[in-house]
Parts: sequence; C-alpha cells; structure tokens
Amino acid sequence: MLFLRWVPQHGPFAASLVALALLAGGGIWLGQWRHYRINVEGISQNRAPSPVLEILALGGTACALGGLGLYVVAAF
Repeated sequence: MLFLRWVPQHGPFAASLVALALLAGGGIWLGQWRHYRINVEGISQNRAPSPVLEILALGGTACALGGLGLYVVAAF
C-alpha cells in the first residue's frame, strides 16, 4: 500500500486513499463467495455468466485510485 507512505507528507487525503483501497479490497473479498457459488452452479449447468458490472467497477476503482494518486503527487 504505497498510499501509507504518503500519509506523513500529504495528510488526510492520502489516508482517504488508503481507506478507499481497503473498501475496494473488502468488497472484492466479500463478493468472491457469491461469484464462486454462481460459477459452480453455472459450470454444473454448462453455462457460467460473465460478471460484467463487477469487472467495470473494479476497473473504475483502479483508475480512480491511480488518478487520485497522481493528483496527490502532482498537487502536493
């Protein structure tokens, strides 16, 4: 977690990036059980759905964290 390194220099904004990353990781971790169950049922019935919204949300979160990280480096 690179953002923890920035907390002494950049203060609470960098700490909010840590919190956002932890929330995203927690959401992924909690969602894995549901995806596992859906995929097990899908494989047994020979049809497994694609988690399009989850993939878009993960990509958006990664882009947001990257953009905010660049903002912290450039603005402070």
